[in-house]
Amino acid sequence: MVRLGSEGDYRTHEADNVGFILNILADELLEGGKWSFVGGDQETSTDHRKAVRFFKSGSVRYWVDPLRRAIEQRLGLLEPDDKAKLLCRPVDDSHKSIIKTVVLRLANHPIWTDSDEDIDIKLNENKTETSKALFRGYNKPGRLDTAYLLDLPDQ
Repeated sequence: MVRLGSEGDYRTHEADNVGFILNILADELLEGGKWSFVGGDQETSTDHRKAVRFFKSGSVRYWVDPLRRAIEQRLGLLEPDDKAKLLCRPVDDSHKSIIKTVVLRLANHPIWTDSDEDIDIKLNENKTETSKALFRGYNKPGRLDTAYLLDLPDQ
């Protein structure tokens, strides 16, 4: 048992690392007028569509896994114990740069801004199966998966 707040308590690292990722997403998707809480013209903007789609529950349930796997891969975490503690460790600046690259690739996938209204219809269903089918079937320019986030060529 590790005492909360002690040197062996890695939850503080986890909170810092999750905060780091969320701040990247906030900067990329919400800040600078990209998200409007008051309505108006901004709600029809591409930036607004991108943020709404990205944070739909079906989207989040889907993209968390490829994001986690891509970060594990980029950080060279191969052992199950290391993977289980993915963000529960200090992350140095070089690793933060790697994580930021993966997170930005996720946040800028074309599915978030595609004008196809069928995407919104499927995301509004809020069903895991529908979301998975949507993301796995979308190939413009590549399917949103771990390989895409790692910037690997299509197989």
